[in-house]
Amino acid sequence: MIGTMPPVRRRGDSHRRSPTGRVAVWACLVLVSAGSRPGPGAGRAVPVKGPPTGTPRAAKPASTEGACRALAAATDRPDARVSDGAATGPVAASLPVAAIRWPRKRWIRHTVVPRETFAGIAARYRVRPASLRRWNPELGDEVRKGEVLRIYTDFVPPPRRPIEVTVAEGDTWWSIACRHGVGSWDLRAMNYRPGGRLRPGETLRIWIDPIAHDFIEREWADPPFGVRPGAHGVGSPDDGRLVCGVQLPERPEYIRKIPGSAYGTTHTVRNLIAAMVEFRRRSGYGGRVYIGAISRPRGGRLGGHKSHRTGRDVDIRLPLKESIPQALEPRPARRVDFRALYHLIRALVDTGEVEVVFLDYPLQRRLAKAAAAAGASEAELAALLQWPRGRKASRGIVRDEPGHDDHIHVRFRCGPGETECYSRTDEGWGRIPEVRRAPGQP
Repeated sequence: MIGTMPPVRRRGDSHRRSPTGRVAVWACLVLVSAGSRPGPGAGRAVPVKGPPTGTPRAAKPASTEGACRALAAATDRPDARVSDGAATGPVAASLPVAAIRWPRKRWIRHTVVPRETFAGIAARYRVRPASLRRWNPELGDEVRKGEVLRIYTDFVPPPRRPIEVTVAEGDTWWSIACRHGVGSWDLRAMNYRPGGRLRPGETLRIWIDPIAHDFIEREWADPPFGVRPGAHGVGSPDDGRLVCGVQLPERPEYIRKIPGSAYGTTHTVRNLIAAMVEFRRRSGYGGRVYIGAISRPRGGRLGGHKSHRTGRDVDIRLPLKESIPQALEPRPARRVDFRALYHLIRALVDTGEVEVVFLDYPLQRRLAKAAAAAGASEAELAALLQWPRGRKASRGIVRDEPGHDDHIHVRFRCGPGETECYSRTDEGWGRIPEVRRAPGQP
């Protein structure tokens, strides 16, 4: 959501513009300027009329004036006008960078910029990689800079744009990459140096994602729980990677079992910490909580796991009864404190950012009994657990998955600003600030 703010008057305007309208015009100007004559290698997203199937027909993009007038209709004031300037001042700085949501799908053209991939482009436009390949059969297995792709979508993010950064004393490839929301290997590829060494004072060229970069800029000075912004997932949890992973910090609420594999997205780590703090406060549980694998710093394949590749999957050992040695394994099930497990899962789910929790089906029955004793209603249990509908049921946040009888596997949602994050389960694409068109917009 974009939120609400007091309207502000811009120099030369005779009407006040709503925040939504200002973001709409900003997004319009970005897209239109990207659709006009670009600079060398610039990416763009240009509307192209055409049917949803078959070969797209090229058409002239909408004019700047027409596109901006249409987007101005998205404001909540009928007298809002289009200005050719950009928002300035503290109010403009508080507005999020947003994508555009069209009323219906249409064909657009996207020009590939350095280091883009089929999967990444597909995620940005909310389409499947297989569909993207089907629409562009003439392209090879990998896209190349400057190639033009045809895409049928109703979701258009602002295109990537290049910026120049001056290397400061003490900067590394990793620190510069994370500060601007790109992978360190991508940054190196954009700026090849013999030997790979950086020298203070030299200039690097970086193709940034405006939405991801905006989120980083907003939170860099005072990040929640001290967890820096910029760590984000690319692709799906079982076939993706983690960019600039952030390590789960040491805290009294839990114990990191594998620190080298305790890296996650900023969104995951922050919500995990918040849930653990709330769990301790709510339950009064005094036993140990071990947090196992999340991801490696750059994600990718993690030995012994099918997923855990994008920093959104977290393994948490089942809490043991406080009366037994905490170093024991949570097998057999009589060692598990199911009341504490209920409060743990409840605290995680109450963040509103958990997509699914995996737990062996037989243990869900014990969990349901303990939850009911703790005061959970039938409606709450029906929404929380797959049990008793059967291990194949597609209901409940807690789902059966073999091999999860000694720990729960928690999958967090894509975070705001993660434009290339995708999940194969219920929640789908990442959540991106967007401006929707008004009725009557073409």
